[in-house]
Amino acid sequence: RRAINPFDIWNNSDDFFNKASRQAQIAQPVSEPIIVTTTLSRHTCYVNQMVILTFTFYRRVNLFEFPSYSPPSTIGFWSVELPPKKAERYENVQGIRYLAQDMKTALFPTQPGKWTIGSATIIARLDLFSAPITVATKPLKINVLPLPKQGKGENSISTVGRFTITAAVDKRVIERGKPFTLKVKVDGTGNIHAIPEPLILMDDNFKKLSVHAADNIIKGFDSVSGSKTFEYIIMPIKEGNGKVGPIKLTYFDPFANKYINLSANPFRIKVLPSNIPLPEEETKLPEKLEKKVVMIDNRIITKTLQVISIIILSGIIVFIIRGAIRKYRKYLDADPVRNRQQMA
Repeated sequence: RRAINPFDIWNNSDDFFNKASRQAQIAQPVSEPIIVTTTLSRHTCYVNQMVILTFTFYRRVNLFEFPSYSPPSTIGFWSVELPPKKAERYENVQGIRYLAQDMKTALFPTQPGKWTIGSATIIARLDLFSAPITVATKPLKINVLPLPKQGKGENSISTVGRFTITAAVDKRVIERGKPFTLKVKVDGTGNIHAIPEPLILMDDNFKKLSVHAADNIIKGFDSVSGSKTFEYIIMPIKEGNGKVGPIKLTYFDPFANKYINLSANPFRIKVLPSNIPLPEEETKLPEKLEKKVVMIDNRIITKTLQVISIIILSGIIVFIIRGAIRKYRKYLDADPVRNRQQMA
């Protein structure tokens, strides 16, 4: 992880500490000048339910330079860093007044089980003459529950939060063989990236050619929201009236503790006749029903058999010749004297 320096507003904090107070702090060190903590919005959640991790930096002294921040380890979570609030606030910690600033991260657990969020650390230097100090937070425990099985839909495996669904088509009257576009938009709060493709029911007048998904994630100070748009290209393959839809999506609402079934109304599409033939891949039967017939020319078979026969015959001839050579060599090796006389 890269070190980040989100505390870029501290250079202008003379309204809290003037030069005299800073000189006094250098001459007489203050106990616990820096405190760091991490907190969770909840310690028990469901898989893919949003949990807000808040890192708070408390200081009662000015710093010599920007601190170095190392975020905690969040293995088992998909994380989204949220924008920090620029303004610091005053807060009393055990009767002592501090300046405090928060940094928040949205966490989405990917697997059930008991997980540990590691320590976050700050390395800060108080003045020119002292060495940097390191302050760390305590690890946090979180219990992640699996999603309930009762009421789970076909495409609700990773959809947790609160969402709505809308849909639109660019044409309602179209010629056969000319594709049109169906756009489905899912809005809400939660893990926008994990929203699956909605289920679309359609008559056999139509065929889905492709789908493209695009995320629009909005990072708030304490939540993640936005939308995910699915753009379908659909081909009308038969004349007549037909329906595209309804469009369905099921998600789990952790606050209501139940599954919610979303549905967008179907669209009635009128397909007009066309003289333009459809591409072969759009009109052929499904692979399971399609009969595959392979036509082979008899001349090709005859030539193939001839080549195979020649190869086999050549192999037999080579085998016989090699056998004759081996026998002749054995005959010569049996009487070496005669062999030398013949060679002489």
